[in-house]
Amino acid sequence: YYQQGLLLEKEKKWTEALKAFEQAIELKPSADAHNERGVILAALGREKEALAAFNKAIALNPNHYPAYANRALYFFDYGELEKALKDAKKALKINPDYRDARFYYGATLAKMGKYDQALPIMYELVRLYPDFYKPYGVIGCSLANMGKKRQAIEYLQKASQLEPKFKDMIFTHWDWPFVRILFDDPELEEFLKSW
Repeated sequence: YYQQGLLLEKEKKWTEALKAFEQAIELKPSADAHNERGVILAALGREKEALAAFNKAIALNPNHYPAYANRALYFFDYGELEKALKDAKKALKINPDYRDARFYYGATLAKMGKYDQALPIMYELVRLYPDFYKPYGVIGCSLANMGKKRQAIEYLQKASQLEPKFKDMIFTHWDWPFVRILFDDPELEEFLKSW
């Protein structure tokens, strides 16, 4: 059932994937299955249940770094930045090369306004994973907050080239102070309108 759940997850068949992971857990509870169940629950908008699933995965295996990274994302999304940082650090302590944990760690630092710490992480992610759009977006927002508009626009354009839905994501999070700068600055707002 676990493998079936992974295949359904790739196809974004969330409800069917959730059922498969729940069947896998019934047969043989594992940290992997609970973690993937949490990912699916989050995709379905059931965040509190997702958090419980990540917690269960960590309880079953305290070294399950994907569950720490996923929980970091949960905390990031809900503004619990110290908790997000702690979980991303834990994931990186277990697996220093885990891309998602690196990203959540750097993104959390950026959201906290610690651009001097966040940017080197994001630049390294861009170097290692040039097709991963998310660091470009964080770099763009960070540079905008630092008053480096032209550089910010370059990185935001690159993020948008790699992921056409990136612009929609920016508009979804317009209320975050970290992203809000893009709407408060006339030059950057004009760029967004022309995007």
